[in-house]
Amino acid sequence: FLVSLRHLILASPVFKAMLTGGWKEGDKNNSPVRGGAEDWDTKALVIVMNVLHSHYRQVLKKVSLEMLAKIAVIIDYYKIHEALQIIASLWINALKKSLPDSPGRDIILWILVSWVFGHTAIFRQVTKVAILRSKKDIVIPELPISAVIDRINQHRKDSIDVIAAAFRGLRDDYIHGRQGCNFECSAMHLGTLMKNLSGHKFLYYPPETPNGDLSLAEVVECVTTMRSPKWYTNGIYSSKRCSHTAHQCPQRPQQVGAEAFELGIGRKQLGDVHIGTVNEFASLLVHGIQEKMEGSRLDDFI
Repeated sequence: FLVSLRHLILASPVFKAMLTGGWKEGDKNNSPVRGGAEDWDTKALVIVMNVLHSHYRQVLKKVSLEMLAKIAVIIDYYKIHEALQIIASLWINALKKSLPDSPGRDIILWILVSWVFGHTAIFRQVTKVAILRSKKDIVIPELPISAVIDRINQHRKDSIDVIAAAFRGLRDDYIHGRQGCNFECSAMHLGTLMKNLSGHKFLYYPPETPNGDLSLAEVVECVTTMRSPKWYTNGIYSSKRCSHTAHQCPQRPQQVGAEAFELGIGRKQLGDVHIGTVNEFASLLVHGIQEKMEGSRLDDFI
């Protein structure tokens, strides 16, 4: 390409360092300076150069998500965000009506685009989908969002680890009598817990085999739909009637899934929630990982 040295230097600190540093500058008789650029998509680079040279009539008003991602990589490399911010907003607004709601290649492209252009709402939404719906670690080619993807993978695994460890701890508490107000209460709750968890692999997470991958959304769905039985304790007997009262556990037991709190859910919630049944314990767990489930904040990576 034949390009304007002055336009590139004004737009990009990277071009400025390249073209006014170790590279030969144009001399007084305006001899051209030769530079190199490799590995970029040619069409994407043409679009970028037309914008930098203010050739807006030659710039497409709409581009595909694939092309926008290719442009974003070039923009991030040459640090020319400001020069393309306005036209990029037009491209993003034309595409954001169809944001994906399941993991896949498009989610990765949207994470890249929203990260490069600083679109906080889209970034939060697509990272949330990735955290909740991915069933295994996301693997990407060489892209500038590797730190973001690492955080997504870690949030997913940490959240499932916390829930699995908490229920293992609760199961052991019921077995050894540390939980429940008496033998019958512990036995009822242990049976309830195991019946709720029957067939769900996350009790044994992380799996020993690679086929045991789970999405956080599946785990949360299981946890939030758990049921606790109602049973009654015999009350006052008389010749005419027998009264029964619904069984009530103490509201604040001394040990409730201690493993979960050690893994960082947050002890401060313990005094605010009445925990006496399996589904109340499950609600507390989900509340504890709520922040991880809401996606990543763009500010954390700036």
